[in-house]
Amino acid sequence: MYNPYLPPPRQDECTMAMLAHVMQLFGGIIAPLVLYFLKRSESPFVAFHALQAILWQLAILAVSFLFWGVMAIVFFSSIITASNSPAPPPAFWIMMISVIAFSFLLFGVNLALAIMHGVRAYRGEWSVYPLVGDYARRIVGI
Repeated sequence: MYNPYLPPPRQDECTMAMLAHVMQLFGGIIAPLVLYFLKRSESPFVAFHALQAILWQLAILAVSFLFWGVMAIVFFSSIITASNSPAPPPAFWIMMISVIAFSFLLFGVNLALAIMHGVRAYRGEWSVYPLVGDYARRIVGI
């Protein structure tokens, strides 16, 4: 997404925007949040990319809580229904495989998006995350 009404970002802005994406892998929501509050009035480019990283981390957190809640319900209901059996119930093993697969999938998607958008931000592109990019654009006002 290119906005002809905004000046092209400077190299230091591109670097800060890239750091917002990449540092979310190590610092979660904290690193992009710090960059957003430091640069929101100076650079719409950095603010946009940092806010996208923040919103993406919040979306991942919400999906994770939802998934873990469903898994907890399945786990406790399988314990209650199979309390007479000495072996773990089949639902337990299905749940464990699902948790491991979901964790790897979520980590892989997060890693791929952070690297991809970090590279694009370093090039000076206004790339948009799925689900949260348009919302970040409206908040920053671009």
